[in-house]
Amino acid sequence: MISGYTYVQDGVVNDYCFEESILSMRAACDEVVVGVAKSDDGTLERVEAIAVGSNTCPVRIVHYERVGPEERNPERLIAWLNNVRRHCQFPYQLALDADEVLPEWHVQQLKEHAKSKDCVWFDRLNFWGDTKRLAPAGHVCGEAVVRAGPTSLWMPSDEPRPEGEPEIRIRAIKTGMSIFHYGFIRKQEAFYRKSKFLQPVLVGSYDQRLVDAEASGKPWADTIEFDRPFGIYNGPHPAVAIQWLKERGYAP
Repeated sequence: MISGYTYVQDGVVNDYCFEESILSMRAACDEVVVGVAKSDDGTLERVEAIAVGSNTCPVRIVHYERVGPEERNPERLIAWLNNVRRHCQFPYQLALDADEVLPEWHVQQLKEHAKSKDCVWFDRLNFWGDTKRLAPAGHVCGEAVVRAGPTSLWMPSDEPRPEGEPEIRIRAIKTGMSIFHYGFIRKQEAFYRKSKFLQPVLVGSYDQRLVDAEASGKPWADTIEFDRPFGIYNGPHPAVAIQWLKERGYAP
């Protein structure tokens, strides 16, 4: 049996697709545990609404303290991820960030890996500015992540581990399964807001290119240049995410 989990802070004002993330896990899991930080933007109420309507796959909520802008420690975020993991009751885990979605066509494959207790690498599709363009590999965030394995194993994100890879990564196998990461196609004002908070926490500063893009009034995704071409995605998008994408002006 599979426990899915995620955690979210200020999901509404920062325009996370956290509801779609939770719903995508419900299709594959036997429970979903959601860590929710205290806020006044309606995030908790939206998660509670999903939980009330969860009959076949229970959705449970874990409350945690907010991560403040003064914190400059990305390990705090990984710690919260694993704090939520400890509330999972089933032997196999699936972890998603609150702006990631598992496509329905991987559900059965994931269940088969759960039976074998496999640790699993996923290709992460980092959509950049629209639903067809992918951020160049190695420039933004990891394009490969471990997101599933035995619940007893500590779960990393995509951060480098110079001290040595955690067991779940060492044991992980490549399966061809993908996760859809929509964090870079959220509403523009929410992207700036989220970045101003999260970048200092993760790397200690805020990207000057975003400062310049916001001042110019131009779409930020079109002003940042890379030294390698964008990837192109021409496939389908998860059904659970279609309405979210349409509401942001995309026609996948």
